[in-house]
Amino acid sequence: MRSKGQMHAELHQSPDDQTGISGGVASFVCQAGGEPKPRITWMKKGKKVNSQRFEVIDFDDGSGSVLRIQPLRTHRDEAIYECTATNSVGEINTSAKLTVLEEDQIPHGFPSIDMGPQLKVVERTRTATMLCAASGNPDPEIFWFKDFLPVEIDSGNGRIKQLRSGGTPIRGALQIENSEESDQGKYECVAVNRAGTRYSSPANLYVRVRRVPPRFSIPPTSQEVMPGGSVNLTCVAVGAPMPYVRWVSGEAELTQEDKMPVGRNVLELTNIHQSANYTCVATSSLGTIETTAQVFVKALPRIPTSLTVTETTATSVTLTLCDSVVLSDFQEVNGVATTSGIVHTRTSEQAPSSPPLHVQARVLSPTTMLVKWDPPEEPNGQIQGYRVYYSSEPSDPLSTWQIHNTDNSQFTTISGLKTGLTYSLRVLGFTSVGDGPPSEVLRLKAQAGVPAQPNGFEAETELDTRIRLSWLWPVQDPVVGYELLYWEANNPQNKHRVSVDAAGSYAVDGLKPDTSYGFSLAAQSEMGVGVFTEPIEARTTSRVEAEALNSSAIRVSWLPPLSVKQQGPVLGYHLICFRMENGQPHGQPILLDVPVYEAQEAVIPGLLPETTYSVTVAAYSSKGDGARSKVRQVTTSGAVPGKPTMMISTMMGNMALIQWQPPKEMVEELVGFQLQYRRADEDAFTVKDFKKTDDHFAVTGLHKGTTYTFKLSAKNRAGVGEEHVKEISTPEDVPSSYPQNLSVVD
Repeated sequence: MRSKGQMHAELHQSPDDQTGISGGVASFVCQAGGEPKPRITWMKKGKKVNSQRFEVIDFDDGSGSVLRIQPLRTHRDEAIYECTATNSVGEINTSAKLTVLEEDQIPHGFPSIDMGPQLKVVERTRTATMLCAASGNPDPEIFWFKDFLPVEIDSGNGRIKQLRSGGTPIRGALQIENSEESDQGKYECVAVNRAGTRYSSPANLYVRVRRVPPRFSIPPTSQEVMPGGSVNLTCVAVGAPMPYVRWVSGEAELTQEDKMPVGRNVLELTNIHQSANYTCVATSSLGTIETTAQVFVKALPRIPTSLTVTETTATSVTLTLCDSVVLSDFQEVNGVATTSGIVHTRTSEQAPSSPPLHVQARVLSPTTMLVKWDPPEEPNGQIQGYRVYYSSEPSDPLSTWQIHNTDNSQFTTISGLKTGLTYSLRVLGFTSVGDGPPSEVLRLKAQAGVPAQPNGFEAETELDTRIRLSWLWPVQDPVVGYELLYWEANNPQNKHRVSVDAAGSYAVDGLKPDTSYGFSLAAQSEMGVGVFTEPIEARTTSRVEAEALNSSAIRVSWLPPLSVKQQGPVLGYHLICFRMENGQPHGQPILLDVPVYEAQEAVIPGLLPETTYSVTVAAYSSKGDGARSKVRQVTTSGAVPGKPTMMISTMMGNMALIQWQPPKEMVEELVGFQLQYRRADEDAFTVKDFKKTDDHFAVTGLHKGTTYTFKLSAKNRAGVGEEHVKEISTPEDVPSSYPQNLSVVD
């Protein structure tokens, strides 16, 4: 390196000597800093580089420059290349040598690209992983170029990093977290060792940005309030990007500009004395919308006089105002409502509308039983007493069962039972008007010391393989345990029997997902097993499902956790996806964080074709992750084609000519194309399939002055590839006829 004059500058990166391959690529990187900022030029054999195969690409911030030579020529390009950084103070020079080998000259150990990056489409904010596998002797180092400029790998916990596995580089996997539009571009993986340098084929990364104009999901509603009252107006708007929401009344801005919320804005109004209009305005980069609600202050009515009660029923009271006051003729009396004199009345009774609660029974002796219950939830008056219906023939009509009447106490004893028989009993309450509904059937065996049938037997699904059972304790029975029967609902002959410790609940594990099960329970004492409950059913859920969308993406769907298992409100879901090799997870996992408002479905992109992946999901709250779901495995399909090129031109206002070209990069042989189109106000797409030799199609009968969406995909044997989506608007025309039903109103 030589230096002329005094220069407040330094070289941050000098180009390195390189050995490339004929027909390949070479890139020399030169970075410099100084004051004033230096200008970088490239020289070959003392002359400024000048060739169609030579390209100079400057860094965006002006800190450096890349000399790219492609394709390399063996004798023509072998030379010393000089980087010169110049400013008004002086210049600094540095140089590097390029050696170009023919294919038959490549030495042993020269780097080879075993797997280069592939075209990838990722949603903005998602993680994109560009893969690269290389080999050589010694193991080559991996570098990345984006749009011909080197990719700077963040240190520490940066957004762009090179993944590692087992303590060694994965041979180049580039992971871009929280992807941005600026990450979109053409990526190349470069493998370098002392034998030489080899470039992968370039692959494009597309960062898809959802663009949805703002709309109101919960518009504010007009309200009526009393003078001096308060009201909250809620306005919620959605879109992509999410809009800012503010409130306006007339010319007055009601939301501070520096505190403008995104998505939801609640306007709190207090001490209201005047009616007014309030406008909610939602704004994003895609437009502004607004909607208005009215807050109307009601006037107060005059004082009603001569208020009397003319009729009462069990659920209503009829009041009469003896003078003819028009209640809609409001007036205001100093802003305070006045009331008439107080009139007292009492509603009539009805029969109870619900049965007694928590009915339980136990055998006191071989011929006597004790029955206990709680009052009905809706007695509809004063309970005068209860009736206990009991029978050893439960299939007989209730009217033929024996009846034991009692007062309004909550227990009774029934004698005269026949030893050894199993009795069914039901209890109802009655008022002076009539009987209420009877309780559910409770059964017990007239045998001393044997517990009654458990009451309140319920089942609740907890996981895809677990159902929790719960029940009430029998009245004072000496229970030492329970006997549980359970079976698949479609196979009741194959019953499983489980002995359960004395408790009030039990979780049945190891069940099949998405399957209905039947359950029956009996209490057990030292004297024997009591009566089993009537069967109840519950179904396990399929908590997580995974399906392959195509060769590089899978869709994962799930159900939210049951309320009994939540530790605070769910804030979102964590997905972990592993590539499987020989039945075991391999490599770095793919992690997704799905906010709760996008919950219950997510797409994992950037996967390898014809590869098996495992997925688990866990809900998380402010206290951390919950339990992980069962592992779901899914295999991606064969690689599908990339995006074809589509051009649309409208003719005569009602016809569109669609022309296309196949994708530039095809993984397998092209078998055809698929075109989908629809009008903006239609739900379903019209689908047309074409042969691989077709390259155009005319859509006729379009409506004028209307927006249409067109989607074109290429197809191979693996399936339908990436869509090229375009929208067009047909031109408007004059009305087709004069106005109808013209009339003149004086």
